Amino acid sequence: AEFADEQAKAARSAGLSVEVYGELSYALGLAGVSQETLAMAAKTVAVTLGAAVTAGGDAAKAYKVLGIDAKEAAKQGKDFGDLLPDILDGLAKIEDPLKRSAAGQKVLGEGAVLMATAIEAGGDALRAAANEARRYRLVLSGEAAKAAEELNDKTRTLTQRIGATTRAFGLGLIPAMTRTVDWLALAEDMS
Repeated sequence: AEFADEQAKAARSAGLSVEVYGELSYALGLAGVSQETLAMAAKTVAVTLGAAVTAGGDAAKAYKVLGIDAKEAAKQGKDFGDLLPDILDGLAKIEDPLKRSAAGQKVLGEGAVLMATAIEAGGDALRAAANEARRYRLVLSGEAAKAAEELNDKTRTLTQRIGATTRAFGLGLIPAMTRTVDWLALAEDMS
């Protein structure tokens, strides 16, 4: 339950569904990309895509270089899970490493440097690995993650309540124990 709870919270923090987060976490993990980098890249793409759609300019050009129409992607409701394979494909097509790095930085931020192996592999490798994760049932369902979060929350609450009861009981015994220690000390002094 702890793992599912952590996955649900990490997915929510990255702005992704548990299913998409699980697929990408598995797929990118095969390329040595950490879950922290996944979350950072997802947040950055949300910002850069938003900027490309609302302000256009450099952000829109950065997506265009990768063959992605930011406004069309937003209109279609594409999220990070939908866009990342296309971003990787676009970056993989840029042969000049410096231009690839610059384009990656504009769209993925720092995540581009940390995702170099995934970029080299391209979007098809990411899609295949995500499908593999689903096929082998390595991806949690949103329902299972929600149930795990609820169980962990209730378990934590119960643990806290038991701890509070134990502390209250122990604190209640202190005066009696103090009197007993005083009585034993007195008894020893009298002998």
